[in-house]
Amino acid sequence: MRSRRTAIVAVTTVALVALAGCGGIPSGGPVQSGQFIDEAEDIKVGYAPGGPQAGDDQRAILQGFINAATNPADNYAVAKQFLSESSKDEWNPDALTQIRTDAGVPRADSETAGTYTLTSSAYVNDKGQYVEDEEPTSQILQFGFEQDQDGEWRISSAPPGIVLSQASFDSIFDARSLYFFDPSDEYLIPDLRWFARTNLLATNVVKALLAGPSDWLQQGVTHTYFPTGTTLDSRVRIDSGVATVALSDQALDATPEQLERMRQQLRDTIGAVSNVVITVNGVPLDASSTLQLATVNPGVENQLLVRRDDTVGFLSTSATVSGFSGQADELVQLGATDFTLSADSSRSAMLGPDGVYLVFTAAATALRVDDRPGLLAPTIDTAGFVWTVPAANAADIQAHDAEGGHFAISAPQLAGMQAVSFGISRDGARALILAMTELGPRLFVAGIVRADGVPTQLGPLVSLPIAQSSRPLDATWVDDNSVASLSVLSGEDVSTVTVYEIGGPSKTFGSVAGGVAIVGGNDGSAGLRVLTSEGAIYRSRGNGWADFGTTVAFIATQQ
Repeated sequence: MRSRRTAIVAVTTVALVALAGCGGIPSGGPVQSGQFIDEAEDIKVGYAPGGPQAGDDQRAILQGFINAATNPADNYAVAKQFLSESSKDEWNPDALTQIRTDAGVPRADSETAGTYTLTSSAYVNDKGQYVEDEEPTSQILQFGFEQDQDGEWRISSAPPGIVLSQASFDSIFDARSLYFFDPSDEYLIPDLRWFARTNLLATNVVKALLAGPSDWLQQGVTHTYFPTGTTLDSRVRIDSGVATVALSDQALDATPEQLERMRQQLRDTIGAVSNVVITVNGVPLDASSTLQLATVNPGVENQLLVRRDDTVGFLSTSATVSGFSGQADELVQLGATDFTLSADSSRSAMLGPDGVYLVFTAAATALRVDDRPGLLAPTIDTAGFVWTVPAANAADIQAHDAEGGHFAISAPQLAGMQAVSFGISRDGARALILAMTELGPRLFVAGIVRADGVPTQLGPLVSLPIAQSSRPLDATWVDDNSVASLSVLSGEDVSTVTVYEIGGPSKTFGSVAGGVAIVGGNDGSAGLRVLTSEGAIYRSRGNGWADFGTTVAFIATQQ
């Protein structure tokens, strides 16, 4: 959601107090994975490094060990050939995966000690959570050496984890979304994780699902239907598109309805399977087939919602504006400068000259819910609450119901920040905050904590690596696990679009001269639209941006 999406935008820089601390590990994800590999198949890797050679010195052993980590088969069996017998069981390759940006430098400092120096841009932790650094960092890893009984050098001590180039990481790791229910059970919320492509991939994915969501998606933001303590009894089997998942006895406590919810979580998490069979002690469990399936990655109307002159509606491919009845006239009469349309199109959260209004399609008078000065464009969630935030104080968030009741949202972690934009995900479970601090811009996502359906607070902040030297303009949800920012980078005069996977890497997505606002649509980043200060609309086209060929006053958000 934008602070302002009108064609002419004034940006004012203000002094801010110190940045409040934030935490959180990014996770969750929209990655479109390919066909899931059958658990019975061996996974071939494009590069097959060999083991140590007779007479290798310490430096060669160290470089060979690093290279061998590109083959995860048989629990990194090739890499373990470079280790001494005593260290093979101690080394944990799954503890950390560092993604290097340079060639890396191995060095033997003495007969029994060596180092490997690298510059890292991102890492994956032992839970499969991907963390991208704002700036690459230099690191020195310490290794020990000893000779075996044949006089060959081996690594006697190694830090936990592996080191990979970006190309190697892309070739041997898969992104998988673990799915958990929102409080209403209407949506499945993704929690993106990364796993090595071994013949235990599906098994490791299910184990991670059973372990529960990332910290920032807890506190009631999401929940699981697997009974507490449920574990996987044996590896996941996939045969002819059917996954068989053998669970521990705790699964017997689930009702048929709960089992069906468990099956939904498993089916969408495993991916590329037609069905999931849950067993306990070899016996299939009966699930209810009458439950409505939860929605994954909800979509919106394909046409862009805009205001042009005194008309509000959907912009067709022929550049006509039409098809939005019931609210359009009132939005114009109230002087709308921005609005967000609810998922069912029954109401809109509108910003006007004298505050934020809730506008209804039904024959009901628009309700002014917030008249505070300096409000950002509002957003509306799946439960119908209108969210408002003043630009001067990102922590002063309120939610408003259809009867005019308002609820303060606890967000002390945003204290001292100026809000640039604020938006709610289409599933209603998470917030996106673009803020400015005295240390530069910050981009966050956070889970929404509710009590009996009413939003009460934001959970821990997950920081996304926006360029600290940039001037932030706007941010938007792209899909269920991607967001995008629009900002002017230092020394440039164009607005750059950056797309972030929540729990994955970020990618610069080109730039638009004079861009001031951005909204998401369908089809991931291909659905993004950028508005310029002159009112022109640009749509994503290949590796660049194409002018839509018309001008508007503003572009609205669809939930």
